[in-house]
Amino acid sequence: MKNTLLLTALLSSTILTTHAQTTTLPEVLTTATRTERGLLDALSSADVLRGTSLTQSQPQSLGQALQTLPNAGVQVGTRKSVEQLNIRGLDDRRVVLKVDGQRRNFRGEYKGRTFLSPSLLKQVEVVRGAGSVLQGSGALAGVVNIVTKDAADYLAAGQKVGYATEAFGGTNGGSLGANVAVAGRTNTLDLLAFQELSSMGNVRLGRDVELPQSNLNTRQSFVKGTYTPTDATAIQVALANSYDRGDSTSNPVRKAPFAGLNTDRRADQNDARVKITHSPSGNPLVDVAAQAYFGQTMITEVVTQNGASKGRRDKTRYTNKGLDLQNTSRFTAVGLNHAVTLGAEYGTDDQRGVRPGTNRKELFPNADSTNWAVFAQNEMTQEKWDLAPGVRYEHYELKGDTLNRSNQKGQATAKLAAGYRLSDATRLFASLGQGFRAPLLTEAFSGGTLGGPLTLIPNANLKPEKSLTAEVGANHVRTLGWDGDDQLVLRGALFHTMLKDLIERQSINATQFQFRNVPKAETYGTELSAAYTGQTWFGNAAVGYTRGENKTANQPLLDVPPLKLNTTLGRTAEHQVGTWRTGWTMEAATNQTRVPRNDLLVSASKGYVVHGLFTELKPKQRMFREMTIGLAADNVFDKRYRRVTSFLDETGLDVRAKLSIKF
Repeated sequence: MKNTLLLTALLSSTILTTHAQTTTLPEVLTTATRTERGLLDALSSADVLRGTSLTQSQPQSLGQALQTLPNAGVQVGTRKSVEQLNIRGLDDRRVVLKVDGQRRNFRGEYKGRTFLSPSLLKQVEVVRGAGSVLQGSGALAGVVNIVTKDAADYLAAGQKVGYATEAFGGTNGGSLGANVAVAGRTNTLDLLAFQELSSMGNVRLGRDVELPQSNLNTRQSFVKGTYTPTDATAIQVALANSYDRGDSTSNPVRKAPFAGLNTDRRADQNDARVKITHSPSGNPLVDVAAQAYFGQTMITEVVTQNGASKGRRDKTRYTNKGLDLQNTSRFTAVGLNHAVTLGAEYGTDDQRGVRPGTNRKELFPNADSTNWAVFAQNEMTQEKWDLAPGVRYEHYELKGDTLNRSNQKGQATAKLAAGYRLSDATRLFASLGQGFRAPLLTEAFSGGTLGGPLTLIPNANLKPEKSLTAEVGANHVRTLGWDGDDQLVLRGALFHTMLKDLIERQSINATQFQFRNVPKAETYGTELSAAYTGQTWFGNAAVGYTRGENKTANQPLLDVPPLKLNTTLGRTAEHQVGTWRTGWTMEAATNQTRVPRNDLLVSASKGYVVHGLFTELKPKQRMFREMTIGLAADNVFDKRYRRVTSFLDETGLDVRAKLSIKF
């Protein structure tokens, strides 16, 4: 920890002594404050992935894109269909996931919830730290908001109708896929239709070890339309279906003897949302956004393994519906510029677990929840200072068939964030915020056999999790003048989170487990990053460190990753045939021996270093409006390694190619 703090101090020293000409960052962040802010002006530790940062290494999932960020990534990502988020050592249950502002609340044990084609990702916003005031229950560790593409991303200036197609494949598992997009627009309407199909065989781990039951076929269908009857009003409708099917195990994130039975697994994610925005140019007091959404996850698993359970069909269905309304009023008073956001939310979640002749109470019992909330935030600014206090009140009620019990509570949370601009180039920020998470339906009401002698005991008396996070950091951007209009961005943050009544799976004895509240726990650490972009060269480095402690049991917390470094170094060159972009990536992590004692399902991990390569060519020929040919390789030395947040080894060598064309 001392070395990490020293590194932060050195970074801060570098930031404070820099006085070169500055530029502004193009990335816009909306998740942290529910209003648009440039990334440099963010009042929290955040990252925005877009453009080449999303596409150059050809990620096959959201998780692969996030792994390059400090203190953010996924757990159990070997099987891409069951990825789960992890931010600052807190797992998927403490991260709010949104797609275009729609909450993805599904958190089935071992099921995953990031069903979306990487080709549809326009921007991914990752905000670390307590976000419950604006984003609601679950945002103890942070928020991930995915912004999907729309028609404008496929059309050139002045173009009314356009087409795009991609073909891609990889050596690991023999993956193949293709997608097509059709986009069109008029003066008042734009429309995008997207379809993708892909397939792959069993994944190969490092040293060419096959992971059985890991083949996957996927389909992605997506339609988004926006109608703008006036300059002030827009109505957006989006429909999406994500489908995947393949062989798996009933516990797909673990290995024998806890992997369970072989199954034929099918997952469907259906989403529908309508969003209306109204922002008249002559009235700064009105900037309204209202959204209604519906989401349903359906997972069917049929046992294919010979034995008494062969042919058994398990169904998992999770439905969430919600309404979200907010208005931001901008005005000047008492010498300050104000942006006051008032909002309200209402949502219901319903889960059903079906196995012929029984209720699947062991992992997915029949249960439902209802929550409503109101919140307020005032962003106050003057020449150098920003101050953003916020408050929220949320009420939840859980009901489950297993114990015929309910669990309800009202919870108030508050946050105060501040920023100070030292110069046009440098901004300091600090925040103190509360987090809150209601117990999940599966945590409160699950109970039964987990496999073999292991059993889970239900606990409907769980208290909600609470947190208090203090954070300080700095952002800096400057032009160096080395290589055209080049840019250097330096960022750093320190955080400390105190956790109360943390809900963790705990061993009761050698064969029994139960979700119980941990009275006191804490996490603390840092994230540091540096990024350089020039006309010829580009590169970045990011370091993330988190330490987690169960203060009650005096032992480490689950799911805390080790110190990790990610780097990228590349070059852009102009040739007669086109523009080449080529680079190298590396991920390095230390040993992680700080894991809970006497837990049969958790083990330490060894340190590792893995390398990747990528190259991309954009030809200058005029046959198509735009063509891109890409080649990428992950784990080029086919190293066998495992992240501490996963029970399976990671994917081995994978060489991928992609051809993209726009018409």
